[in-house]
Amino acid sequence: MHYQLERTYGCRISDAWTYRGLKTAILENELLRIVVLIDKGADIYQFVHKPTDVDFLWRSPWGVRDPSKFLPTTGSPVGIWMDTYEGGWQTVLPAGGYAGNYKGADLGLHAEVNNMPWDCVITEDTPERVSMRCWVRTARLPFFFEKTLTLTSGSAALDIQETLVNEGEEPAHCVWGQHIALGAPFLSEDCVIDLPGGKLITLEIEPTYAELAREFARRAGLAGVIEVRLGVAMESLRQLVEERVAPFDACFIDADKAGYPAYLQWALRLVRPGGIILGDNVLWGGLVLEEPPRDDDTLALQVFNRRLATDPNLVSTIIPIRDGLAVAVIRPRAEEAEEGEAGGEEPAAAQEPTAA
Repeated sequence: MHYQLERTYGCRISDAWTYRGLKTAILENELLRIVVLIDKGADIYQFVHKPTDVDFLWRSPWGVRDPSKFLPTTGSPVGIWMDTYEGGWQTVLPAGGYAGNYKGADLGLHAEVNNMPWDCVITEDTPERVSMRCWVRTARLPFFFEKTLTLTSGSAALDIQETLVNEGEEPAHCVWGQHIALGAPFLSEDCVIDLPGGKLITLEIEPTYAELAREFARRAGLAGVIEVRLGVAMESLRQLVEERVAPFDACFIDADKAGYPAYLQWALRLVRPGGIILGDNVLWGGLVLEEPPRDDDTLALQVFNRRLATDPNLVSTIIPIRDGLAVAVIRPRAEEAEEGEAGGEEPAAAQEPTAA
């Protein structure tokens, strides 16, 4: 058995714990206490701010279950994953989002490392700094993944360094992301997004959702900050241009997927140079990798992603969170910065997309 020197001050670390049958590690300093479930995906189960006794992470009502000892209650890929989902913070690799098939390998929801047991070793253990290296090999695809967690004395930040290696003999795509669930008491219905001096305009096509958005804006005391516009997005965007409301600092696109290419063109007119354009669901459960695309929605997302990648006026990336979040920054252009207003030709109305 491995024994280590123990401390009651500064940084501390120990992997000599078991929680509900799972090997567990604890890292802490004067400000943070981090609990890691080594035998279940090296999930971060607790992220506690000690001075305020607040755990930032949400926990499921059923808590921690050992995947090796729990018989799934359903054959659904979503249900199988949810049966042992304890909340907290998971590494998502090599697939994210809904279940699918990649190069003949069946991959479940958020498969596959967060339901596997990992190896770990403590690499540093001093009052000033503690560090732990965790690693795993995926079962269905040839990936080796490791992450190193580090706490430094007096710091309220957890440093995470990650490395991914394809050990196969041919290139392979993957989703590599983080599944983080924040919850009470850190989050509550009293939490608000503070936008001093700013304004947010949301476009809704469903009356029920529009009224719901207005109601929550009123509850938060932000009715004068958040404006809800009801109608078809293409018409609402045209009105924003005609009203010369622009320039906007940011535009978030999460709507009918077939309209994404046209919405991007509107966003380029409405968002200022240096501003941000975001697009949700751009990985589309991995379907954006299929050739040929299976439907118009998939094709539209491929066109959208390709334009983000090739437009010389944009600096873009896709963050593999859940179903993929595209983030694009509009490069500053001197002539537009001087004009300070939206311009250019009007984007075409939404129609069946064609490959670009």
